[in-house]
Amino acid sequence: MPSVQNASNTSAPTQFLQASNETYAYRRLGSGPGLPLLFLQHFTGTLDNWDPAVTDPLASGREVILFESAGLGRSTGKVPDTIAGMATHALAFLDGLDLGSCDVLGLRQHGRAADGAGPSLYFSADDPRWHGTSRWGRHHAPR
Repeated sequence: MPSVQNASNTSAPTQFLQASNETYAYRRLGSGPGLPLLFLQHFTGTLDNWDPAVTDPLASGREVILFESAGLGRSTGKVPDTIAGMATHALAFLDGLDLGSCDVLGLRQHGRAADGAGPSLYFSADDPRWHGTSRWGRHHAPR
């Protein structure tokens, strides 16, 4: 489904994607030549937790996709109890969107889920960068 060009994550419609026996809630906003940017919220965060002051400027040059993981907010299923489970849901969602490639921004545990999904994402990510999280307890600067 093509990106919805909305000025703000507060006006982007909530959409739903059926993938891997779950229904995931998400919002798409913005457009531009940059790779789409997938936002993974903190452990119990929902779509409504994202601050438009963060998401909206990033959507001026690329598509932004806000993702609500299993068992949270409007998404179905059980909240995963491991980092690997979070990564599995994020990958199922990305597979369902059929994106060729994207950047991923994750906060706290979902940042670690993005890190854990990294080896699976390398096939489509030219230069994976982990922002907004530490990698498995080691503090480091993004490469």
